[in-house]
Amino acid sequence: MNKKIKIIIYIIAQISILLALFLITLLTIKYHIQIGFSMMILSITQLFLVVFVASNFKKGR
Repeated sequence: MNKKIKIIIYIIAQISILLALFLITLLTIKYHIQIGFSMMILSITQLFLVVFVASNFKKGR
């Protein structure tokens, strides 16, 4: 049961990151703003999320 909850939380986090990426892309197209800083923050967030999930699965939690 606990593993299912963690998988669901991971899926929700991935969906929220993809939604943020989509919205940033739309705003960039509409308002011609720089996308570099926002993409860098999203990439770092994605890396932390993957490392966190990988370490939890490795520990068997």
